[in-house]
Amino acid sequence: MLGVLKKLVKWGKFSLLARRRGIRIGKHCHIGFHSELEGGNTILDGTTFDGRLGYGSYLGERCRISGSIGRYCSISAEVATILGRHPTAAFVSTHPAFYSLQKQAGFTYTPTQLFDEYAFADPEDRYCVVIGNDVLISHGVKLLEGVTVGDGAILAAGSLVRSDVEPYAIYAGVPARKIGQRFDDATIEHLLKLRWWDRDEDWLRIHAPLFQDIERFLASCREDLEPHLTRVPE
Repeated sequence: MLGVLKKLVKWGKFSLLARRRGIRIGKHCHIGFHSELEGGNTILDGTTFDGRLGYGSYLGERCRISGSIGRYCSISAEVATILGRHPTAAFVSTHPAFYSLQKQAGFTYTPTQLFDEYAFADPEDRYCVVIGNDVLISHGVKLLEGVTVGDGAILAAGSLVRSDVEPYAIYAGVPARKIGQRFDDATIEHLLKLRWWDRDEDWLRIHAPLFQDIERFLASCREDLEPHLTRVPE
């Protein structure tokens, strides 16, 4: 259950329960005080993480990520979220001393906050970035705050993501643009309705041999899909 291990990772300590949940944290990692790890997670050396990490998701080396990450995500090395904004128009200067109370340089000239410095993809829980389930993020991707990455998406290496990413879409470039999608629209609809990542591990083990063939997999899930959809691949 998400949040069960919240207190267990606050000080980077491994309890018996943490080991049973399959959480592995490498050397020189920093995990945020209020972070939540659902289990089955690996965080490799030198990574800083602050937020929520869903079951089975792993982070590569030297990542700097703040946000909410869903289940079964594969995140490569040196992926980073970029937090904080500066005004680029109307204000005479981009320096925060003229609009911020946070005293980033140790001082401020304003008695009130004049510019919203942070954008939240999830304002209620204050997550600057929200990454869905079954997302593949390749080496060196950078994500600006306020971005939501849909379930099943792929972000190509070195991309700069500054706007929302559609589910099961493939994005690449600086700035990142959609260059394709993993499946046709009907198949994507079926997968989003099925939400296989929310199934228990017994269900996943039974269906795992079918994951190599999307048509066979969806056909095996016909009974689950029929209440929601009008067409299921044969």
